[in-house]
Amino acid sequence: MKTNLNEYFKNHSVVTNGVKRTERIVCADGFSLSVQVGYYNYCNPRKNDAEYYEKAEVGFPSEDPVFITEYAEDSERLTETVYPYTPVNLIEKLIDFHGGIKSSFNQFKRPVDLQVINILELGFDDSKEG
Repeated sequence: MKTNLNEYFKNHSVVTNGVKRTERIVCADGFSLSVQVGYYNYCNPRKNDAEYYEKAEVGFPSEDPVFITEYAEDSERLTETVYPYTPVNLIEKLIDFHGGIKSSFNQFKRPVDLQVINILELGFDDSKEG
């Protein structure tokens, strides 16, 4: 079955304090990646409640992501970077190449989890002042 990310975004995302987060995708062969859409992400349209996203932000794939490497912010560290404004159809092709979505990792069940993701994926800790 072909991956439909726009459906995935509707069923596997939460909005907390105006920030939309989507569960990390794990593919059938173990490949995983973060695919984010929303007001604060590199996507099109850049809003939390779009019916359809044409481009999305990919981040921190578990291995070099064929089909989307040209979108990498850091082409030297393909598993440690983000891929802004990546066409959704190419991300779907990448996921299907790895056997489709096996599961998702829901890291956003508690508010502390969002703080951990901010530190790990986004590189900042919003719990510290100063």
